[in-house]
Amino acid sequence: MSRLTRIAFNSIFAIVTLLFAACTSFSTPSSEVAESDSLLTQTATTIKPTGTLTDSTPLADQVDATPTASIISPSSPLVVTETETQTLTPTATQVELETPPDFINPLSQEAVVLYTKPVDGVYPLLSWPLIPVLDTPEFANVYGSRIGNWYGGDLAPQLSPSGQYLVLPKVDWQKDELASPDDSATWIIDLLSGSIQEIEQRPLLAVWSPSEDKLAFVKDDTLYVKDAAEQASILLLTQPGLENLFLEWSPNGQQVAVISTEIGESIGGAYPPITNTLRIVDAGNGVHQSLQNFFIVPIEHERREFQWSKDGTAVFVGLAWPNRIYSLAGDQISLEEGDKGLGWGYDESQFILVNENGLFVVDLQNQQTEQIDDAALPLTAWVISEDRRYLAYAHNRRIYIVDLTNEFQRVAISTPANVVSSLHWTDTGNFLIFDDGNWNTPIWGISVEDKQIGVLVEIGLLLNVIKPPMLPSEN
Repeated sequence: MSRLTRIAFNSIFAIVTLLFAACTSFSTPSSEVAESDSLLTQTATTIKPTGTLTDSTPLADQVDATPTASIISPSSPLVVTETETQTLTPTATQVELETPPDFINPLSQEAVVLYTKPVDGVYPLLSWPLIPVLDTPEFANVYGSRIGNWYGGDLAPQLSPSGQYLVLPKVDWQKDELASPDDSATWIIDLLSGSIQEIEQRPLLAVWSPSEDKLAFVKDDTLYVKDAAEQASILLLTQPGLENLFLEWSPNGQQVAVISTEIGESIGGAYPPITNTLRIVDAGNGVHQSLQNFFIVPIEHERREFQWSKDGTAVFVGLAWPNRIYSLAGDQISLEEGDKGLGWGYDESQFILVNENGLFVVDLQNQQTEQIDDAALPLTAWVISEDRRYLAYAHNRRIYIVDLTNEFQRVAISTPANVVSSLHWTDTGNFLIFDDGNWNTPIWGISVEDKQIGVLVEIGLLLNVIKPPMLPSEN
């Protein structure tokens, strides 16, 4: 059964499930929280942040667990600094911007903006500042003649850890989208030498290993690992229903986490049972461990909803309903229904989530919660810095920066965008790059230090932000 068919079944099943849930009361069984030094020793523990952040009303004790763990009010007042920013809009092309050099020069030394816009009726892969290897005929028609919503998402160009290689899915959206269109492919581009290697004749989400020597991808219900220097790929696991968009290397590069979807037989006209399973696969021999089953809500998901913890002991599954964190030991932490997990904060004990009451940081060790924003949600964009110290998120036209290591103090920055829909940190954390999700509007940059905003690309759709390729002597 194709992935699109599986999604259709999921959609039907989800609608019936959600209608049933709306008509009945639902409660999640709680369980004992074990006393242990391990981060995740709770089984079926539900984290339930609620309430609003005010001076007169503290956050209530709302954790479903026995013994009860408290959700406490922040240890210090919520600090929000409003920053008036100077917006610098050029009147020339993106190559001859009038934005001052003291803004552009430092940014161009630490980031490359990958973007697209229509040129002669098709969408090429473009870069600012220009990377010479991308300014060639091969990249003049990467995305066909119409835009696809995965360009800046799961199928955005992915940089290798060292910054030398770029995995680029070439997608011809006029044809058979993710099946195997004639003009689609997946390439590895050496940004220093300019060499191009085709690894598949279809667009794939290929994920770099931490050591950069291997790529993992799913094709035709099969997980493959490819040596980056070789043509051949090694088959690790064949499993019906392997999802081709959700796979992640463990931090030590020894395992790959994947998700499979299995659809049972319909009996008596009832909807068929659907089972989603988290599998942890040994990257060397293909031996795999099946962890908990769960249900995926059939809405648009992102790859970043599937994350390993930094220490490699747990996996966050934001696709699951409700969101869950699974430890490799088989334990789990379940978020309350309606909570949306964003991922880990500065370390494995910090977890960030959002719901209708605001934005929260949960301490997973003691299940204490601090609310860092009580504004109306959902977020229009969010991103955590490379060192995981800062969280940046957007409500419509305003961007907030939160220091996850300093009492969650915030800075609020107004932007010229109608809505901030894509948000990226540079590798150093000195700048934020953002756009409003349209190809015919600018791509902007923000200096985190002085909050200055400048236009980087006059018109373009932001795909990704990568660090500049460096010569070996510069590494």
